[in-house]
Amino acid sequence: MTRSSLLLALSVILAWGLWSVIAKIGVERLGPFKYLFYSQLIASLIVLGFLAFRGNYRLNPGDYSYFGYPVFGGIVSALAIFMLYLLLSKEPGSIAVSLTAIYPIVTIFILVVILRIETLTFQQWVGAFLAILGAFLLSL
Repeated sequence: MTRSSLLLALSVILAWGLWSVIAKIGVERLGPFKYLFYSQLIASLIVLGFLAFRGNYRLNPGDYSYFGYPVFGGIVSALAIFMLYLLLSKEPGSIAVSLTAIYPIVTIFILVVILRIETLTFQQWVGAFLAILGAFLLSL
């Protein structure tokens, strides 16, 4: 991983960490339904601002066959976020976020085992196993 990619990854980690704290407090104060609505509304406005600034949002004729991916991804993302907000309304944020943070295991399983379009080294498999073990220990 390049240095710039590592810095970007660390920035994402910090942003997601801050986001989960804000989400926990917001869900406790507003409830999961209102928090979902307003947080996604604001996120959509920010995305629209990025797209307006970049000007690279129009689909080319060849892109239409792939349009199902963002549609399905948006549906799954909205459901996942809503379920996380429901979980945050019932459980401590430190446990809920840590437990659900092992979702990359699903990604690994689908991409490596089912679709076979990626491979993992032995060390990466060990890391995935340790993540599952950590989530198990958190759930006790």
